[in-house]
Amino acid sequence: MQKSFFIIVFFGLPIIITSLYLISCNEKGKRISYPSNQNLITSQDTSSVFRFEQDGRFRGMHIHSDQNLTKAKLLPLVQANVEWIVHTPYLFQKTHKSTELKVYDYSDFQNIEKENYEKDLLNSTRACNIKCVVKPLIWIEHPEKGEWRGSIRFDSEADWNSWSGNYRKIILEQAKACEAMKVEAFCVGTELSSIVKTHPDFLRKLIKEVRSVYSGIVLYAANWDEEYEMVPFWDEVDYIGISAYFPLSKKSFPSVRKIKRGWRKHLPGIKSISKKHNKQIVFTEVGYRSTSQAAIRPWEWVKDAHSLGEKTSPKTQANCYEALFQTCWDEDWFAGVLLWDWKIGTMAEGDRMDISFHTQGKEAEELIAWWFGR
Repeated sequence: MQKSFFIIVFFGLPIIITSLYLISCNEKGKRISYPSNQNLITSQDTSSVFRFEQDGRFRGMHIHSDQNLTKAKLLPLVQANVEWIVHTPYLFQKTHKSTELKVYDYSDFQNIEKENYEKDLLNSTRACNIKCVVKPLIWIEHPEKGEWRGSIRFDSEADWNSWSGNYRKIILEQAKACEAMKVEAFCVGTELSSIVKTHPDFLRKLIKEVRSVYSGIVLYAANWDEEYEMVPFWDEVDYIGISAYFPLSKKSFPSVRKIKRGWRKHLPGIKSISKKHNKQIVFTEVGYRSTSQAAIRPWEWVKDAHSLGEKTSPKTQANCYEALFQTCWDEDWFAGVLLWDWKIGTMAEGDRMDISFHTQGKEAEELIAWWFGR
Protein backbone atom coordinates (compact mmCIF):
# COMPACT_ATOMS: atom_id res chain seq x y z
CA MET A 1 0.00 0.00 0.00
CA GLN A 2 2.80 2.37 0.96
CA LYS A 3 4.74 1.44 -2.18
CA SER A 4 1.68 2.10 -4.35
CA PHE A 5 1.24 5.48 -2.71
CA PHE A 6 4.82 6.51 -3.53
CA ILE A 7 4.39 5.31 -7.14
CA ILE A 8 1.25 7.43 -7.51
CA VAL A 9 2.97 10.46 -6.01
CA PHE A 10 6.14 9.94 -8.08
CA PHE A 11 4.35 9.64 -11.40
CA GLY A 12 1.16 11.59 -10.66
CA LEU A 13 2.55 14.75 -9.12
CA PRO A 14 4.42 15.90 -12.25
CA ILE A 15 1.24 15.35 -14.29
CA ILE A 16 -0.79 17.43 -11.85
CA ILE A 17 1.82 20.21 -11.82
CA THR A 18 2.00 20.20 -15.62
CA SER A 19 -1.79 20.36 -15.89
CA LEU A 20 -1.97 23.28 -13.48
CA TYR A 21 0.73 25.08 -15.45
CA LEU A 22 -1.16 24.59 -18.71
CA ILE A 23 -4.36 25.89 -17.12
CA SER A 24 -2.41 28.92 -15.93
CA CYS A 25 -1.09 29.45 -19.44
CA ASN A 26 -4.61 29.16 -20.75
CA GLU A 27 -5.76 32.02 -18.56
CA LYS A 28 -2.86 34.15 -19.71
CA GLY A 29 -4.05 33.89 -23.31
CA LYS A 30 -1.69 31.13 -24.47
CA ARG A 31 -4.30 28.44 -24.76
CA ILE A 32 -5.19 28.76 -28.44
CA SER A 33 -2.90 28.17 -31.37
CA TYR A 34 -4.33 30.20 -34.21
CA PRO A 35 -3.57 28.15 -37.36
CA SER A 36 -3.02 30.52 -40.26
CA ASN A 37 -3.59 27.80 -42.83
CA GLN A 38 -7.17 27.27 -41.59
CA ASN A 39 -8.51 30.67 -40.66
CA LEU A 40 -6.54 33.30 -42.53
CA ILE A 41 -7.15 34.13 -46.16
CA THR A 42 -3.69 33.81 -47.65
CA SER A 43 -4.46 34.18 -51.36
CA GLN A 44 -5.21 37.37 -53.30
CA ASP A 45 -8.68 36.09 -54.19
CA THR A 46 -11.20 38.34 -52.47
CA SER A 47 -14.36 37.15 -54.19
CA SER A 48 -15.65 34.92 -51.38
CA VAL A 49 -19.18 35.46 -50.06
CA PHE A 50 -19.44 37.50 -46.86
CA ARG A 51 -19.96 35.41 -43.78
CA PHE A 52 -22.00 38.35 -42.50
CA GLU A 53 -24.63 37.47 -45.08
CA GLN A 54 -24.74 33.99 -43.60
CA ASP A 55 -24.65 34.58 -39.83
CA GLY A 56 -25.48 38.28 -39.36
CA ARG A 57 -22.17 39.16 -37.68
CA PHE A 58 -20.27 42.38 -38.38
CA ARG A 59 -16.56 41.60 -38.65
CA GLY A 60 -15.30 45.16 -38.78
CA MET A 61 -12.29 47.38 -38.22
CA HIS A 62 -11.84 51.17 -38.03
CA ILE A 63 -9.09 52.21 -40.42
CA HIS A 64 -6.85 55.27 -40.42
CA SER A 65 -4.56 56.34 -43.21
CA ASP A 66 -2.45 59.31 -44.22
CA GLN A 67 -2.21 58.09 -47.80
CA ASN A 68 -4.49 57.25 -50.69
CA LEU A 69 -6.00 53.79 -50.40
CA THR A 70 -5.47 50.94 -52.82
CA LYS A 71 -6.52 47.30 -52.98
CA ALA A 72 -2.98 46.26 -52.07
CA LYS A 73 -3.07 48.37 -48.89
CA LEU A 74 -6.40 46.86 -47.84
CA LEU A 75 -5.44 43.27 -48.64
CA PRO A 76 -3.97 42.63 -45.13
CA LEU A 77 -7.45 43.36 -43.75
CA VAL A 78 -8.93 40.74 -46.07
CA GLN A 79 -6.26 38.30 -44.93
CA ALA A 80 -7.33 39.03 -41.34
CA ASN A 81 -10.93 38.06 -42.23
CA VAL A 82 -12.20 41.63 -41.87
CA GLU A 83 -15.43 42.11 -43.83
CA TRP A 84 -16.37 45.67 -42.85
CA ILE A 85 -14.18 48.75 -42.59
CA VAL A 86 -15.21 51.91 -40.74
CA HIS A 87 -14.40 55.31 -42.19
CA THR A 88 -14.63 58.11 -39.60
CA PRO A 89 -15.00 61.62 -41.04
CA TYR A 90 -13.91 63.89 -38.18
CA LEU A 91 -16.07 66.89 -37.33
CA PHE A 92 -13.88 69.33 -35.45
CA GLN A 93 -15.43 71.41 -32.66
CA LYS A 94 -13.22 73.76 -30.63
CA THR A 95 -14.82 73.20 -27.21
CA HIS A 96 -17.83 71.33 -25.87
CA LYS A 97 -19.79 74.61 -26.03
CA SER A 98 -18.73 75.73 -29.52
CA THR A 99 -21.48 75.88 -32.12
CA GLU A 100 -19.30 75.56 -35.23
CA LEU A 101 -18.35 72.21 -36.75
CA LYS A 102 -15.64 71.83 -39.35
CA VAL A 103 -15.38 68.70 -41.48
CA TYR A 104 -11.82 67.42 -41.49
CA ASP A 105 -9.76 68.89 -44.31
CA TYR A 106 -7.94 65.97 -45.92
CA SER A 107 -5.53 68.38 -47.57
CA ASP A 108 -3.87 68.63 -44.15
CA PHE A 109 -2.44 65.20 -44.96
CA GLN A 110 0.62 65.44 -47.16
CA ASN A 111 -0.31 62.56 -49.45
CA ILE A 112 -4.11 62.84 -49.61
CA GLU A 113 -6.18 64.82 -52.06
CA LYS A 114 -9.53 65.58 -50.40
CA GLU A 115 -11.66 65.07 -53.50
CA ASN A 116 -10.19 61.60 -54.17
CA TYR A 117 -10.05 60.03 -50.71
CA GLU A 118 -13.63 58.75 -50.44
CA LYS A 119 -13.57 57.65 -54.07
CA ASP A 120 -10.37 55.65 -53.54
CA LEU A 121 -11.75 54.22 -50.30
CA LEU A 122 -14.92 52.93 -51.93
CA ASN A 123 -13.18 51.62 -55.06
CA SER A 124 -10.62 49.78 -52.95
CA THR A 125 -13.16 48.23 -50.58
CA ARG A 126 -15.27 47.05 -53.52
CA ALA A 127 -12.21 45.54 -55.17
CA CYS A 128 -11.48 43.69 -51.91
CA ASN A 129 -15.13 42.67 -51.40
CA ILE A 130 -15.25 44.61 -48.13
CA LYS A 131 -18.28 46.58 -46.97
CA CYS A 132 -18.10 50.08 -45.53
CA VAL A 133 -19.56 51.95 -42.54
CA VAL A 134 -19.31 55.74 -42.54
CA LYS A 135 -19.30 56.93 -38.93
CA PRO A 136 -18.94 60.71 -38.39
CA LEU A 137 -17.10 61.50 -35.17
CA ILE A 138 -16.98 64.85 -33.37
CA TRP A 139 -13.50 65.68 -32.11
CA ILE A 140 -13.21 68.36 -29.42
CA GLU A 141 -10.01 70.24 -30.25
CA HIS A 142 -9.48 72.04 -26.94
CA PRO A 143 -11.43 70.15 -24.28
CA GLU A 144 -11.64 71.49 -20.76
CA LYS A 145 -10.78 68.97 -18.07
CA GLY A 146 -13.20 66.06 -18.21
CA GLU A 147 -15.10 67.42 -21.21
CA TRP A 148 -15.58 65.48 -24.46
CA ARG A 149 -18.17 64.92 -27.21
CA GLY A 150 -20.45 63.26 -24.69
CA SER A 151 -20.72 66.49 -22.69
CA ILE A 152 -21.62 68.88 -25.52
CA ARG A 153 -24.12 71.39 -24.12
CA PHE A 154 -25.20 74.99 -24.58
CA ASP A 155 -26.21 77.87 -22.33
CA SER A 156 -28.77 79.38 -24.69
CA GLU A 157 -31.42 78.21 -27.13
CA ALA A 158 -29.75 80.30 -29.82
CA ASP A 159 -26.47 78.38 -29.40
CA TRP A 160 -28.33 75.07 -29.49
CA ASN A 161 -30.16 76.04 -32.67
CA SER A 162 -26.89 77.06 -34.29
CA TRP A 163 -25.07 73.83 -33.36
CA SER A 164 -27.97 71.52 -34.19
CA GLY A 165 -28.45 73.23 -37.54
CA ASN A 166 -24.78 72.80 -38.40
CA TYR A 167 -24.73 69.15 -37.27
CA ARG A 168 -27.94 68.31 -39.15
CA LYS A 169 -26.59 69.88 -42.36
CA ILE A 170 -23.35 67.88 -42.23
CA ILE A 171 -25.04 64.58 -41.36
CA LEU A 172 -27.59 64.87 -44.16
CA GLU A 173 -24.90 65.85 -46.67
CA GLN A 174 -22.85 62.79 -45.71
CA ALA A 175 -25.91 60.52 -45.78
CA LYS A 176 -26.72 61.70 -49.32
CA ALA A 177 -23.11 61.11 -50.37
CA CYS A 178 -23.23 57.60 -48.87
CA GLU A 179 -26.40 56.86 -50.83
CA ALA A 180 -24.79 58.06 -54.06
CA MET A 181 -21.70 55.91 -53.40
CA LYS A 182 -23.81 52.94 -52.25
CA VAL A 183 -22.12 52.78 -48.84
CA GLU A 184 -23.63 49.86 -46.94
CA ALA A 185 -24.04 51.46 -43.47
CA PHE A 186 -24.16 54.97 -42.02
CA CYS A 187 -23.95 56.08 -38.38
CA VAL A 188 -26.03 59.17 -37.53
CA GLY A 189 -24.11 60.04 -34.36
CA THR A 190 -21.46 58.83 -31.96
CA GLU A 191 -21.49 59.10 -28.15
CA LEU A 192 -23.63 62.25 -27.93
CA SER A 193 -24.67 61.47 -24.36
CA SER A 194 -25.70 64.98 -23.31
CA ILE A 195 -27.66 65.55 -26.53
CA VAL A 196 -29.50 62.28 -25.96
CA LYS A 197 -30.49 63.54 -22.50
CA THR A 198 -31.47 67.09 -23.45
CA HIS A 199 -32.66 66.82 -27.08
CA PRO A 200 -33.55 63.21 -27.92
CA ASP A 201 -36.29 64.34 -30.33
CA PHE A 202 -33.66 66.13 -32.44
CA LEU A 203 -31.80 62.86 -32.98
CA ARG A 204 -34.99 60.88 -33.58
CA LYS A 205 -36.07 63.35 -36.25
CA LEU A 206 -32.58 63.39 -37.76
CA ILE A 207 -32.60 59.59 -38.09
CA LYS A 208 -35.90 59.81 -39.97
CA GLU A 209 -34.48 62.50 -42.23
CA VAL A 210 -31.42 60.34 -42.92
CA ARG A 211 -33.70 57.45 -43.89
CA SER A 212 -35.46 59.72 -46.38
CA VAL A 213 -32.20 60.21 -48.33
CA TYR A 214 -30.29 57.01 -47.50
CA SER A 215 -31.40 53.39 -48.02
CA GLY A 216 -28.62 51.43 -46.27
CA ILE A 217 -28.18 50.23 -42.69
CA VAL A 218 -28.67 53.09 -40.20
CA LEU A 219 -26.86 53.07 -36.85
CA TYR A 220 -26.39 55.22 -33.79
CA ALA A 221 -23.35 54.59 -31.54
CA ALA A 222 -24.11 55.16 -27.84
CA ASN A 223 -21.46 55.30 -25.15
CA TRP A 224 -21.13 52.35 -22.76
CA ASP A 225 -21.50 54.47 -19.62
CA GLU A 226 -25.29 54.62 -19.12
CA GLU A 227 -26.07 56.30 -22.46
CA TYR A 228 -27.01 53.12 -24.32
CA GLU A 229 -29.57 52.32 -21.59
CA MET A 230 -31.35 55.69 -21.82
CA VAL A 231 -31.51 56.13 -25.63
CA PRO A 232 -35.23 56.49 -26.45
CA PHE A 233 -34.96 56.07 -30.23
CA TRP A 234 -33.55 52.56 -30.64
CA ASP A 235 -36.72 51.70 -32.54
CA GLU A 236 -35.60 54.05 -35.34
CA VAL A 237 -32.28 52.33 -36.16
CA ASP A 238 -31.43 48.87 -37.49
CA TYR A 239 -29.17 47.79 -34.62
CA ILE A 240 -28.47 49.00 -31.11
CA GLY A 241 -24.94 50.42 -31.29
CA ILE A 242 -22.67 50.55 -28.26
CA SER A 243 -19.15 51.93 -27.90
CA ALA A 244 -18.23 49.04 -25.61
CA TYR A 245 -15.28 50.37 -23.60
CA PHE A 246 -16.56 48.76 -20.41
CA PRO A 247 -14.07 48.62 -17.50
CA LEU A 248 -13.26 44.94 -17.02
CA SER A 249 -10.54 44.76 -14.38
CA LYS A 250 -9.05 46.67 -11.48
CA LYS A 251 -5.58 45.20 -11.85
CA SER A 252 -2.76 45.17 -14.39
CA PHE A 253 -1.91 42.11 -16.49
CA PRO A 254 -5.31 40.40 -16.00
CA SER A 255 -5.89 36.85 -17.25
CA VAL A 256 -8.60 35.95 -19.76
CA ARG A 257 -10.61 34.36 -16.94
CA LYS A 258 -10.51 37.54 -14.83
CA ILE A 259 -11.45 39.75 -17.76
CA LYS A 260 -14.40 37.47 -18.55
CA ARG A 261 -15.44 37.84 -14.92
CA GLY A 262 -15.38 41.61 -15.45
CA TRP A 263 -17.90 41.26 -18.29
CA ARG A 264 -20.46 39.69 -15.92
CA LYS A 265 -21.24 43.06 -14.36
CA HIS A 266 -22.25 44.55 -17.72
CA LEU A 267 -23.95 41.66 -19.52
CA PRO A 268 -27.35 41.89 -17.75
CA GLY A 269 -27.84 45.49 -18.89
CA ILE A 270 -26.74 44.71 -22.44
CA LYS A 271 -29.02 41.69 -22.75
CA SER A 272 -31.91 43.60 -21.19
CA ILE A 273 -31.73 46.40 -23.77
CA SER A 274 -31.61 43.89 -26.63
CA LYS A 275 -34.64 42.05 -25.27
CA LYS A 276 -36.57 45.25 -24.50
CA HIS A 277 -36.27 46.53 -28.06
CA ASN A 278 -36.20 43.12 -29.75
CA LYS A 279 -33.08 44.21 -31.59
CA GLN A 280 -29.52 42.88 -31.89
CA ILE A 281 -26.54 44.83 -30.61
CA VAL A 282 -23.44 45.85 -32.55
CA PHE A 283 -20.39 47.01 -30.68
CA THR A 284 -19.92 50.02 -32.95
CA GLU A 285 -16.54 50.65 -31.38
CA VAL A 286 -14.30 48.80 -28.97
CA GLY A 287 -10.56 48.32 -28.72
CA TYR A 288 -7.74 47.76 -26.30
CA ARG A 289 -4.29 49.28 -26.02
CA SER A 290 -1.33 46.95 -25.77
CA THR A 291 -0.60 47.93 -22.18
CA SER A 292 -0.71 46.28 -18.79
CA GLN A 293 -3.78 48.33 -17.79
CA ALA A 294 -5.80 47.96 -20.99
CA ALA A 295 -8.75 46.32 -19.19
CA ILE A 296 -8.93 48.92 -16.40
CA ARG A 297 -9.88 52.01 -18.42
CA PRO A 298 -10.13 50.83 -22.04
CA TRP A 299 -11.28 54.24 -23.26
CA GLU A 300 -8.05 55.97 -22.20
CA TRP A 301 -6.27 57.60 -25.11
CA VAL A 302 -2.65 56.70 -25.81
CA LYS A 303 -1.17 59.98 -24.59
CA ASP A 304 -2.99 59.49 -21.28
CA ALA A 305 -1.55 56.00 -20.97
CA HIS A 306 1.95 57.40 -21.54
CA SER A 307 1.43 59.95 -18.77
CA LEU A 308 0.30 57.19 -16.40
CA GLY A 309 3.46 55.21 -17.07
CA GLU A 310 1.70 52.08 -18.28
CA LYS A 311 3.86 49.13 -19.28
CA THR A 312 3.79 47.65 -22.78
CA SER A 313 1.83 44.39 -22.83
CA PRO A 314 0.64 42.92 -26.16
CA LYS A 315 -0.38 39.87 -24.09
CA THR A 316 -2.89 41.91 -22.08
CA GLN A 317 -4.29 43.36 -25.31
CA ALA A 318 -4.72 39.84 -26.68
CA ASN A 319 -6.31 38.65 -23.43
CA CYS A 320 -8.87 41.46 -23.66
CA TYR A 321 -9.86 40.47 -27.18
CA GLU A 322 -10.00 36.77 -26.30
CA ALA A 323 -12.31 37.54 -23.36
CA LEU A 324 -14.49 39.76 -25.57
CA PHE A 325 -14.97 37.06 -28.20
CA GLN A 326 -15.45 34.24 -25.71
CA THR A 327 -18.06 36.26 -23.84
CA CYS A 328 -20.07 37.78 -26.69
CA TRP A 329 -19.46 36.23 -30.10
CA ASP A 330 -21.91 33.32 -29.93
CA GLU A 331 -24.67 35.18 -28.07
CA ASP A 332 -28.02 35.61 -29.83
CA TRP A 333 -28.15 39.32 -28.99
CA PHE A 334 -24.73 40.00 -30.53
CA ALA A 335 -24.53 41.12 -34.16
CA GLY A 336 -20.80 41.71 -34.32
CA VAL A 337 -18.13 44.30 -33.68
CA LEU A 338 -16.32 47.23 -35.30
CA LEU A 339 -12.87 47.22 -33.71
CA TRP A 340 -10.55 50.16 -33.07
CA ASP A 341 -8.23 50.25 -34.95
CA TRP A 342 -5.99 49.48 -37.94
CA LYS A 343 -3.22 51.59 -39.43
CA ILE A 344 -2.97 51.43 -43.20
CA GLY A 345 0.49 51.16 -44.70
CA THR A 346 3.91 49.84 -43.78
CA MET A 347 4.49 49.08 -40.11
CA ALA A 348 7.71 50.29 -38.52
CA GLU A 349 9.50 47.89 -36.21
CA GLY A 350 8.72 50.06 -33.20
CA ASP A 351 4.99 49.93 -33.99
CA ARG A 352 4.88 46.28 -32.99
CA MET A 353 5.83 47.09 -29.40
CA ASP A 354 4.08 50.42 -28.90
CA ILE A 355 1.14 50.91 -26.52
CA SER A 356 -1.43 52.04 -29.07
CA PHE A 357 -4.72 50.38 -30.04
CA HIS A 358 -3.61 48.94 -33.38
CA THR A 359 -3.13 45.18 -33.59
CA GLN A 360 -0.87 44.64 -36.60
CA GLY A 361 2.18 42.54 -35.84
CA LYS A 362 0.91 41.88 -32.32
CA GLU A 363 -0.56 38.72 -30.85
CA ALA A 364 -4.06 40.20 -31.07
CA GLU A 365 -3.94 40.36 -34.88
CA GLU A 366 -3.90 36.61 -35.37
CA LEU A 367 -6.40 36.09 -32.54
CA ILE A 368 -8.92 38.47 -34.15
CA ALA A 369 -8.42 36.82 -37.54
CA TRP A 370 -9.11 33.44 -35.97
CA TRP A 371 -12.39 34.58 -34.41
CA PHE A 372 -13.49 36.50 -37.51
CA GLY A 373 -12.72 33.37 -39.54
CA ARG A 374 -15.14 31.20 -37.59
